[in-house]
Amino acid sequence: DTLPALCSATTFFANRKQERETSLCVKALSSVAAISANNEAMGALAYALGETALLNRNPDEASHQFLQAISHFEKLQIPVELIKAEFRAGVAFAAMGSTEDAVRHLRNGYRLARNLGIRPLASQIAEKLEALGKAAEERRNAEAPERVHRGGLTSRQVEIARLIAEGLTNKEIANKLFLSPRTVEMHVANMLNRLDCRSRSEAVRKAGEMGLLE
Repeated sequence: DTLPALCSATTFFANRKQERETSLCVKALSSVAAISANNEAMGALAYALGETALLNRNPDEASHQFLQAISHFEKLQIPVELIKAEFRAGVAFAAMGSTEDAVRHLRNGYRLARNLGIRPLASQIAEKLEALGKAAEERRNAEAPERVHRGGLTSRQVEIARLIAEGLTNKEIANKLFLSPRTVEMHVANMLNRLDCRSRSEAVRKAGEMGLLE
């Protein structure tokens, strides 16, 4: 119970901009992770680092850390911590201006919380979605066709695919879109996975065949 408690404490202190207390939580989690290095400890540390990045107004880094936390928690199938990580990833992406990614993670968290009957968390996530002008439940008739038309890619991934087609490197794309190189790498990796491609050039070719580069 120590790791979940430290994660919750980190969020509590970070939301109240209490830097010293937040730092102490991260330090404690770093010590645990250094000793055990298991998925739960590494996930908890990534989560806390995400909160620290949000506190320091670095949503790019925060989103990266929360995605790491999600990956670790998914492997262990820890639902409550996974819900929180999805929630906070959504908050980080919203702070970046990546609304589509934010909504995707928030809805992931909402569905899990709803299915498990964790009403307080579901309510918090629904409120964040409402603040973004989105419903907690996806309106499939309105939103799904557009995503299907894009081959399952987010609008940001399509934008990056077009820049790759223009010959830009990940670093150049990051500068152009005011993102971190690591965030661009994450989007490229997700795009390759979604299009079932092994390289940037193959993904661009497939995106072109689908009419996404026009």
